[in-house]
Amino acid sequence: AGGSEGSLAIARIVPGRAVVRGDLLLEGRASLIDSVDVSLRPWASYEVVDDELFSAANDIDPVRDGVQIQIPADGTFELIEVPTGRLDIHVHNDGYLDAWHPGLDLLPAQVVEGIRPVTPRDGAGAGAEDSLMLGGDVAGYTDLNGRSVPDNEVTLADWDFTAALFERTADSVGDSAIADITGDGFINVRDLLMVGTNFLRRGPRPVYKTTPVLEHEAP
Repeated sequence: AGGSEGSLAIARIVPGRAVVRGDLLLEGRASLIDSVDVSLRPWASYEVVDDELFSAANDIDPVRDGVQIQIPADGTFELIEVPTGRLDIHVHNDGYLDAWHPGLDLLPAQVVEGIRPVTPRDGAGAGAEDSLMLGGDVAGYTDLNGRSVPDNEVTLADWDFTAALFERTADSVGDSAIADITGDGFINVRDLLMVGTNFLRRGPRPVYKTTPVLEHEAP
């Protein structure tokens, strides 16, 4: 029989698991190449699903906490070995408000296409949403290692953080890397503009600042 030659990609799906494909659009980025944190949560829950098979199949950085996936220039992604049920998919990237796709119903051996995690417009739940992961969340609180950590809301802390690094060349890691929201290698007016445009916006809940709890000896 005739036909054109070509390669055939074969994916193995473990029974009881699903595949999720979609794209992620980072506001202000000409190229969407980046690694982002992905977490699964039961629908409307704050608790992250701890699933070893999902983590092992998707995580590109086992040393770092959570599950990191690589996003290519066009923003597409694929998650394999996704557990079934009704789940919310959350995406985190320093410099951006979190994005999500809530209430995704997954069945065994199902392949879901066209998912786009976005930042909710009201920051609180489902409803009118943008089509982007919005930038501007670069600071919020300082962790136990002295590192500035985004807190999923854009406030004066984010403006001050970016302004303090204005007109600097961004390093590959550290504070300047986070402040370079657009990923062009410089902290400039484009980065400040995103902070100003999204001022007082929040990502999907929870929006919080982590507080270390110190254990006290019993008297």
